[in-house]
Amino acid sequence: MVPPMKTVASRQSPVASLFIFLFFTCYLLLATCYLSFAYAQSETGNYVRVLILKNAPSFELYIKGNYKIESLKTKNALGAGENINAKVYMDIDGITIGDNLLRENRIVIFPESALFYLNNRPLRGGLIIRKENDLSFSVINCLNLEDYVKGVLFHEVSHHWPKEALCAQAVATRTYVLYQKEVSKDKDYDVTSDIYSQVYGGKDAERYRTNSAVEHTKGLVLTYKGKIFPAYFHATCGGKTEDAAQLWDMNLVPLKGVDCNFCVKSKHFKWQKTLSRSELINKLNKSGYSIDSLEAIEILGRDKSGRVKKLKLKSKSANHIISAKDFRQIIGGTDIRSTNFDLTFSGDNIYFEGFGWGHGVGMCQWGAYFASRKGYKYQDILKFYYPGAKIEEIGNVAF
Repeated sequence: MVPPMKTVASRQSPVASLFIFLFFTCYLLLATCYLSFAYAQSETGNYVRVLILKNAPSFELYIKGNYKIESLKTKNALGAGENINAKVYMDIDGITIGDNLLRENRIVIFPESALFYLNNRPLRGGLIIRKENDLSFSVINCLNLEDYVKGVLFHEVSHHWPKEALCAQAVATRTYVLYQKEVSKDKDYDVTSDIYSQVYGGKDAERYRTNSAVEHTKGLVLTYKGKIFPAYFHATCGGKTEDAAQLWDMNLVPLKGVDCNFCVKSKHFKWQKTLSRSELINKLNKSGYSIDSLEAIEILGRDKSGRVKKLKLKSKSANHIISAKDFRQIIGGTDIRSTNFDLTFSGDNIYFEGFGWGHGVGMCQWGAYFASRKGYKYQDILKFYYPGAKIEEIGNVAF
């Protein structure tokens, strides 16, 4: 349940009463400042809103220590107390925490402790709960930018990697999320916690060496012509990074692609995969194509990085043109690891052989690893993979 703030009901002397009055007045002022500070920070870009749960019917919440609850819409205080260990679920009239019904559709919970637990998962910062139309809700973790980067780094690179590679990843991660925050400023959240944004693991994902890299680069971001840009990254480029304009409506000098000789020893530099015709046909048909057979696949051109642009799928009844990007997404990024591939038919099977892993835009992570092993500093690594970009303090960047 959500207990109310405790009050004193016994007799006190005038001095004691004055002391208690002053104490609670200061407490309320501090609480107001705390909440105002948190919202101010989120407005200035120092906080990130991460979607943790979507369309969830309920979750378990554990907070040890004091907390405060506000209406997200009005910013009005809804309650405060100490300790929560309860199930949170939707009610037709609002949001229920344990036995306590809050007649609101959107609330913010601010724990004063360093951590709170959502389904036994330790998280930092605060919590936004938004009721959806179907009695489910979305849960958003609102936390400090640097804590967010700490919760991401471990999932992007090994914490055993050289310090300079970790620092390069920290700056790229911080830059990317701030760009997404600007893009999503009118949405309910800035990023998701999965591969569609950056994998965020909360406190469980923090390690000493990745945290150290975040602290070492604290507040540093990449800019181009004074503005934040999406500092994309990927596992292995396979010899040349991709021009972002080939994949998205984005024509930026730092994302035009570079020749990379660092990742040649990456375990992902070359890949092979054999898939059956029936596997491909089933996956393509599930994605809306109508293919009765697969007689051949023809590569229709490559871009300057060597990656395939389009494919022609030849069947008995018709031919279909598909972009290599969409083909990879449909078949699966772990099977078709990049769009830099060749293919051959052998009986009922199709044999793929390619280079690199990922979309190829921006920093090659394994390239950064081997560059750092050769003595390159993180600043050199970033300037190599994002040519024309500058490394600046967040405070000097206009959003």
